[in-house]
Amino acid sequence: MRTMRIHNRTGVTVSRTMVLANDGRDFYSKKLMKLLAFIMALFGCFLIICSSSMAVQSTNHMMTLDRYYYTNCDGEECCFETFPEPEAYFFANDEAAWLWFNWKGAHPGDSFSMVSFSPGGALYDHLSSDSFITREDGCLLLSFSINGSAPEHMPGDWCIEVSVGSDHLFSQCFKILSGNRDTYLANKTMTLDPDTGSDCAMPASNHIFYEFDEGAYFWFYFNAASIGDDLRVDWYDPHGGLYLTQSLPYNYENGCLYPGISISGHEAAHLPGNWRVTVYYDGARYFNEYFTIVDTTADEPIPCPLSLIYGDDSLQAKALRNFRDTVLRRTPEGRELIRLYYQWGPALARAMMADENFKEEAKQVADAVLMMLTGQPQ
Repeated sequence: MRTMRIHNRTGVTVSRTMVLANDGRDFYSKKLMKLLAFIMALFGCFLIICSSSMAVQSTNHMMTLDRYYYTNCDGEECCFETFPEPEAYFFANDEAAWLWFNWKGAHPGDSFSMVSFSPGGALYDHLSSDSFITREDGCLLLSFSINGSAPEHMPGDWCIEVSVGSDHLFSQCFKILSGNRDTYLANKTMTLDPDTGSDCAMPASNHIFYEFDEGAYFWFYFNAASIGDDLRVDWYDPHGGLYLTQSLPYNYENGCLYPGISISGHEAAHLPGNWRVTVYYDGARYFNEYFTIVDTTADEPIPCPLSLIYGDDSLQAKALRNFRDTVLRRTPEGRELIRLYYQWGPALARAMMADENFKEEAKQVADAVLMMLTGQPQ
């Protein structure tokens, strides 16, 4: 129903009411429905455009002191499984504040940028590169220099903004405090053989251990510690349970320690998976380290080269495994061969699945080994 005002010749305004027929109501209803459909279509296009342009996401990002953060899980980066220990405060004598972050949904070749802002909001530095983004999903650990650089003399609140392509990924803020950190970590690693003599030279790194290894040792070097300070090392099994706690009084201002856990013949040998070591200094959590224990008696590489060649339950596969368990495990050289097999086994298996000729060549080698062991042609 509409009301119309009409001016007649006498200048008097007359009001009339016009009643629309049903056809008129239907006409305007259809127009209204078309308008709503058009708005919804525009909204849908907007969502599609936005979702494609905002595809890159970061599920975790943090500042950390853990520059040696170990990110390997079963041969792959643990970008979405385990993370370094976050840190919000840094000191003038810290070498660097480390920015760790992961991402999902990038396009290989996308440009990467990290913009940092000093206390007060002034632009401090702009790092831009496209060399970091080589895969759709991944993670990075980047350093922000403090000691020996301008931030050493610029205490206060700092912020970093990270973008991938044209997408703003996240903002991360942290604080640099005036003064020095009383005690700081110079080096750390997991190792098979930590005793490198009185000069505290860093031992050979090793982050994958097997059930036949004597032990896994956590070697680290402290600077500027105080004699008698309380040092605690907690070992966590792959299920997150506390496996062992060790209290170690620190007897030197500068020096190295290498606590460890026994593996062969102990419970740890039967707890395969990703382990974590956490160090507490004077009651405060200080840093983490990560490593993996593999139980070769329970876990074969997936897929296993022997299974692809002979079949998982074949007599040939059983003979080779028996040789591994009864002969190779008993010597250092044999254990190193087992270590190499588990390191390269998955890659060999993938190559055999992709190339039948290579699989046949691998079988010929395995047949020759079996013939030497058993004296029987395969």
